[in-house]
Amino acid sequence: MRERDIQARTVGYARAKGALARKLDFGMGWPDFLFLHAGRVLFVEFKTPEGRLSAMQQHVHAQLRNSGFVVHTVRDVEAGILLIDTFLSPHQAPSGVYCAGITKTALDHLGHQIPKL
Repeated sequence: MRERDIQARTVGYARAKGALARKLDFGMGWPDFLFLHAGRVLFVEFKTPEGRLSAMQQHVHAQLRNSGFVVHTVRDVEAGILLIDTFLSPHQAPSGVYCAGITKTALDHLGHQIPKL
């Protein structure tokens, strides 16, 4: 599946569930999208399973994480939907720990053990 298809389906799902989703155009290295819900912020970079983060993306994402923001790289629609469901949950939020190339399988392996706010 193409990156733009993963992105479109995940963003459409998030908006349908009530999240604000904004395409970011701040320059090189910034994540593709910003999601806002219930006072929480989530940055998401979309990649295909084979896609790689550039050095600039790695640098900007690290700066965001070091500033306390949550940044995830989503590589398939199922993982994107699961991430959005977790983000929207009133009892859970995505972990601040960076998950390089998060996939549904990786999230399943973690057992969805995401800390409460």
